[in-house]
Amino acid sequence: MIRIVYQSYGSNTIYTQTLFSIFTLKNFLDEKGSNFPYHIIVYTDKAEVFSRYKIDTSIISQQLIQEWKGKYNFVHRVKIKIIEDVAQKYNDTIIYIDSDTYFLKSPIELFNSISPDISLMLTNEGQISKNNHKLLYKFLAKNNFDVKNIKRYMWNAGLIGIDKSNLHLIKQILELNDEIYEKFYRHIVEQFCFSYLLQTNTSINSTDDYLFHYCGDKDLVVEIISQFFEKQEAIPIPGIYKNAVELEPFKRIKKIEKTFFEKFIDVFVRLRKSINKRVERLKNKL
Repeated sequence: MIRIVYQSYGSNTIYTQTLFSIFTLKNFLDEKGSNFPYHIIVYTDKAEVFSRYKIDTSIISQQLIQEWKGKYNFVHRVKIKIIEDVAQKYNDTIIYIDSDTYFLKSPIELFNSISPDISLMLTNEGQISKNNHKLLYKFLAKNNFDVKNIKRYMWNAGLIGIDKSNLHLIKQILELNDEIYEKFYRHIVEQFCFSYLLQTNTSINSTDDYLFHYCGDKDLVVEIISQFFEKQEAIPIPGIYKNAVELEPFKRIKKIEKTFFEKFIDVFVRLRKSINKRVERLKNKL
């Protein structure tokens, strides 16, 4: 049995994205004759959104979410804790999938490739170097990491597949995440820790031929997905799965070029968020 895990809490937008990703996945996993042994679990604060489609959930309260964010309120730490929780409940291979994704073709062969020697992550983002993730590179160089080792690549953590024999690595990933994030306050820490420990102990296979991760242009994709759901009310669930795969929302979006003022506002918003996080971190240290 493979446990497939999503996290989905906080807003209707997130629930919609999660459902769409699951529908595209189930279209392939439930194909006639596949007999693929899997169990989908959504960690959510709103079980009824998923139960209507007979999708199993694990309820997480706001209090638990806050606890899982840890001392420095790191939102991506929740992902590690969710995977850890699944590992403690089931001694099975785990595949974690981000909500802002959808499947392009059957991943059964890919999922079956997970083994004690092979893990999965979404896509290789290149070797960590002076020119790629340079701030992280400088931090690692100062903290006795072997940054010249050719295996030190950054992998996108939109999908993570870990064989049951390697579940012990999750504890190490969490500990390394907490150790680094205390000193290096960046959102990429969690994905670096998965990348670092999985490629140190296994080989990593890419999944981006099977899964599309629309972390950019998210608002436009969500708009298309939301319109899609409005038209599916009277359709049987298996039909919705097929329609979801055929939609391919990213191909339907019309790119809108932002004005200079809009780009300036985006930079200002990101800067303000960064400052607020640094202030929050300083408060936690005091």
